[in-house]
Amino acid sequence: MINGIFKFRLVRGDGYILSIKIAENDPQYVDMLNLLCGRKPHKWIGNGSQHKIIRFDKDFKAKLADLVNKCENNDKANAFIGEIAEGDYVAFLREGTFNKIDDKLFGEAINHIKICNAEDVYDVYVYGDTQQKQFTGPSDLRQCICRFCHLSYPETKFKKKNAHAIPNALGNELVFCNDECVTCNGKLNVVENNLINYLNYRRAESKIPGKK
Repeated sequence: MINGIFKFRLVRGDGYILSIKIAENDPQYVDMLNLLCGRKPHKWIGNGSQHKIIRFDKDFKAKLADLVNKCENNDKANAFIGEIAEGDYVAFLREGTFNKIDDKLFGEAINHIKICNAEDVYDVYVYGDTQQKQFTGPSDLRQCICRFCHLSYPETKFKKKNAHAIPNALGNELVFCNDECVTCNGKLNVVENNLINYLNYRRAESKIPGKK
């Protein structure tokens, strides 16, 4: 907040930035403040509680567009909001007396959006704390679709504990891909062997034993 003005930026993942200022005497002031500041953060940016990543859903987008349409000079804002798809992540950066927005913060915001997008695309598995085995894909192999060739059973075959998510030669004995078919696993051996040969020195340095 700066001298009775609600000033903020919205940052999309493609780097486009929308700047909006709303004076305290504007009829939309309180509604805009409550909508954006009250939006649950998907992730906080920085150490404070001012900047955050928010996720757009249909209802939130409609409410924001409605408020923007009641403000002046809304063409740019409408175009900006219109290109945000349902489920997209956007950074909300609130500017105040002690909250200056600079290029570093913009860069951090875009990086957070990229991380959020990656989380939607990839499953994250953490292993090593326990000896419990983990498997990607369905436990019923007849329901698996290969993540590489996209073929399913019975067009291709799958085997339990056949495909390591991380090469066995790099020390992985716990995470396996149910959704990697036998054919693709065989073809990828060439890639895996090249990777292992490339990392031979580092593996020896870290005392990671090979299969033999």
